[in-house]
Amino acid sequence: MIKYKNRLLDQIEIYIIPICIILLSFIKFYVANIKRLDVYGVAELSKIFTIIIIVILLLTFIFSKLNKLKFNENLFFLSLCFYSLFFHFDLKNILPLGNNSSEISLLIIVINFFIIWYFLKFKKFKRVISIYFIFLFLLNVSIILKEKVFSYKNINDISSIESKNSYKKLNDNIQENMYLIILDEATSLELFENNYDTKVKNKYLNIVEKKNYTYIKNSFSSYNTTEITFASFFHLDYFVTDKSPKIKDTLNLYPQMLRYNYNYLPLIQILKENNYNFYLIGNTRNSCTIKKETCLNEKQLKQNFINYEIVEIFLMKSPLVAIYNKVSERFRRILKIKSFNENYKNNDAISKFISFTNGSIPEKSFFLIHNFYPHAPYIYDQNCNEKKAGQVITSKNTNQAEKSYGYYENYLCALKKTLEIINYIDKHDPDAVVIIQADHGHYFNNNKNIREKMEIFNLVKEPNQCKTLLNEEIDNVNAARLLLRCGLNIDIKILNKESYWTPYSTRDKNWGRINRL
Repeated sequence: MIKYKNRLLDQIEIYIIPICIILLSFIKFYVANIKRLDVYGVAELSKIFTIIIIVILLLTFIFSKLNKLKFNENLFFLSLCFYSLFFHFDLKNILPLGNNSSEISLLIIVINFFIIWYFLKFKKFKRVISIYFIFLFLLNVSIILKEKVFSYKNINDISSIESKNSYKKLNDNIQENMYLIILDEATSLELFENNYDTKVKNKYLNIVEKKNYTYIKNSFSSYNTTEITFASFFHLDYFVTDKSPKIKDTLNLYPQMLRYNYNYLPLIQILKENNYNFYLIGNTRNSCTIKKETCLNEKQLKQNFINYEIVEIFLMKSPLVAIYNKVSERFRRILKIKSFNENYKNNDAISKFISFTNGSIPEKSFFLIHNFYPHAPYIYDQNCNEKKAGQVITSKNTNQAEKSYGYYENYLCALKKTLEIINYIDKHDPDAVVIIQADHGHYFNNNKNIREKMEIFNLVKEPNQCKTLLNEEIDNVNAARLLLRCGLNIDIKILNKESYWTPYSTRDKNWGRINRL
């Protein structure tokens, strides 16, 4: 019995504790993002965890052949090294060394590897470290249990999903395709001109007005985040307000809501009642694969084995992403491979829609086209050409001035793309009802002015019978209602405009608390 017990303890020491140390990095990431990650996000994390475990076990086997340490000692060492890597982000932000902070932080972590290597020969050190990580592991697991089990809320608690409504048809003979085209983070033409001391508005409007498009001035988004704004499209209402319970997680929000509540969402119910199809043309962050019946084309169904965005976000606190980017960039230059090529194509939802339909647009359809620019990464010049390697601007690797110029170029590219799809729809679907708008605005200054974040680009093409409905009330919620009113020709009312605000970061203690502006 004693022999069996000792063998069990040995197995725990050899495998279980190192695996718990590696797993702890994932658990801490999950705790930090518990309000955004659903079961599918957890599944992606599980894939990443499995890959990393396999890599570390292979490295342990190689190390065991090269040094005098036993297999379990090498595994314990490498698990501690892996965990240490995730202090890189915090360390480089603490060190006041400017551009050299990242490299110095990495050097400190490497030195820490040697310190760990040295102390591993002391059994007491290993025992104390093991106890510490077991405690840390159990603490984080208890946080998850508190959030997900003891504070469990039903999926519909915050969501006032209305029962299926039948709206009176105003004319059975008039029903057209509907397009809701979102330019992510596109500010108003007026704010764009004011902040960049440029003149684009009059020239642009002269072109689109000849195509029967109307620009809605003083337009503000219904909410300040993509997740809630898009959810309001599907609910056709300000479904969370300052009187609603605090949002606990994002399962009720876009895009996760499409998995759980798709057939109960008011927009989908009305479309199905009228025998209409709903199609989503998304980007690298959100695509129709979350609900496959919304895919327009088989090309949209193609998925990578692993979600690279979650991989990048998970590894962001370590130096691994930066090291990989530098190494891969060197190889790209040698092999002349374009950088960000995949993102460049996937974020251009407008071009994807044109390519998928190729002049043959399905009838009785509602298209939600989520173009990711002018939002970062800023990989386009103002003529929508892909920038060369090294010229790509992201919100994580540049200063404010460079980011600002990146937004400037992406915005002009977005305007150019709107003209492209306007001409395409005018040629192949001339009677369609079209709204091109932003889900929220853009911060131009570090002080983060709320008005800037809420003021949006808003362009509408509607049939003659809907001209009287056009006014400054057409925000995001009313955009969806106007499309149904004019496309299906049903008696659905335009609501009084409202705007709401919640902190963006889920780490903010007030995240999920809705404030009316």
